[in-house]
Amino acid sequence: MSTEQSYDIVFRDLEARHRRYTEEIERLTEEQGAVAQTLIHLRQFCKSTQESLPFQNSRRGFESTALTAARTVGSYSGLSTRWAILYLLAENSSEALGRAEIAKALTEGGITSTARSFASNVSAVLSGMANERNEVEQVGSGGFQITAHGRDVWEGVKRTPQWSARS
Repeated sequence: MSTEQSYDIVFRDLEARHRRYTEEIERLTEEQGAVAQTLIHLRQFCKSTQESLPFQNSRRGFESTALTAARTVGSYSGLSTRWAILYLLAENSSEALGRAEIAKALTEGGITSTARSFASNVSAVLSGMANERNEVEQVGSGGFQITAHGRDVWEGVKRTPQWSARS
């Protein structure tokens, strides 16, 4: 057997393994999404689970399951953009998110806006939250994550009458 034939056999084997792994990841991602949706839905009925759910997604190439689940529940409906961003980053995301990801998660999660470009609105709100309020910070990847101060603010928001009236 020639070297070229050996490489060809190895190449075909690796392609087949890659295809199987990709299919398995897609299946598991769907299953994880269904479980995450159930957890987020049930969390509203269980006082002991009000802290952040431990959604971890170590592969940046896949959308966070928590984001997918949060959008299906309509979590951000009726919230201001700032409160929705705090909610998203504090409760429904385990990683830094870019402006576009945040805007998409909020709109798919039920927030409404009359702005011509909601993404531009999100960008402006994030700028104020980072530069004036120190509630979020931009990380090296260009995404935003909540700061310790932002978490404290979010905990205060959850104790307001306006937040309590949502339940």
